[in-house]
Amino acid sequence: MEELKKYRITEYLENLPAKDYSQALKILQSVLNVSMNTIYCWREIKIEDKTDIPHEKVRLLEALFEMEPGGLSNTSCKVSTLKELLRTARNETS
Repeated sequence: MEELKKYRITEYLENLPAKDYSQALKILQSVLNVSMNTIYCWREIKIEDKTDIPHEKVRLLEALFEMEPGGLSNTSCKVSTLKELLRTARNETS
């Protein structure tokens, strides 16, 4: 069983037509201004790894892949809003 990756980069690339795959990697390398090795490493980050892609690069990838913000990630961030946390904190001190 393959471990779940933190980011959906490979999933996106594998859905491209075969003829576009290599060129897409070269374009990503150029637009993101990173090495091909860096792109490969980013594709291999496992969900439990502490390693992350820099935020500005994630946003660029999401834009290039036509994804909504947060769409590149295979994880979800579930957190209460700040207003909810403040309300809870006020109730606890009352």
